[in-house]
Amino acid sequence: MKVVFTRKARQDLAEIARYLADQNPVRARSYIEELRSACLEIADTPHGFELLEKSEFSGIRRRVFAPYLIFYRVEGSQVRLVRILHGARDYPPILDHR
Repeated sequence: MKVVFTRKARQDLAEIARYLADQNPVRARSYIEELRSACLEIADTPHGFELLEKSEFSGIRRRVFAPYLIFYRVEGSQVRLVRILHGARDYPPILDHR
């Protein structure tokens, strides 16, 4: 299965990288690599992560990579990464404006 990063997911990853680089430059690079790997690993078991229950998020699944949440959809033979957000954020309004 192929993993596709949407424009928003790529932007989220870049923002997380910038934030982490400001906080801990030594750890930032390896953490972003681990987060990106976690995104790509979804292809191995795309239906193995939590399916969001609310109907307005139909088909969106969530993988936890603490403290971040990786939101994605399975579309045919693709995993489409929708957003990558900090778990403390109020994500429903953000996902609603995708």
